[in-house]
Amino acid sequence: MYAGSPCGRFFAKVNDMKKYVNFIASFKLILKNQNKALILTESNTGFVDLPGGRVEEHEIKLPIKELFKREIEEELGKDVKYKVLKPAFQYQRYDRFRKKAVLITAYEAEYLSGEIRLSEEHQRQEWINPQEFDFENRSFNNEGERAAFKEYFDKF
Repeated sequence: MYAGSPCGRFFAKVNDMKKYVNFIASFKLILKNQNKALILTESNTGFVDLPGGRVEEHEIKLPIKELFKREIEEELGKDVKYKVLKPAFQYQRYDRFRKKAVLITAYEAEYLSGEIRLSEEHQRQEWINPQEFDFENRSFNNEGERAAFKEYFDKF
């Protein structure tokens, strides 16, 4: 039908194109309080985590710094106040339940006030001194994630 036309050549090229990964977008906070940072432990895996999470479909048009509101409220409680600062580092996970890759961007944030009340998603919270934290003997989702955390926190 389009074989000899420029359009036909375009569609032939499209069919030969490589498949690209579609990532789920996720945003996490590195909540900083003086020389300490808040890390969490996931309830179902025991992996190190940060507060935050995936973007829901209805949130797609929100500014990035506003995306944190729902997740932080869900995971740390309504009393926690913070100021989102700047992007710090990125890492990847594979969501085995959704069978999708997740690209996570961690933002620095200043802890201002409020009592932290963990949701069921996390079993533990720790305010850590990153210079003393043993990244090698803690469980992470994958080695790339461990390396990203370690590289960032080595400069904390």
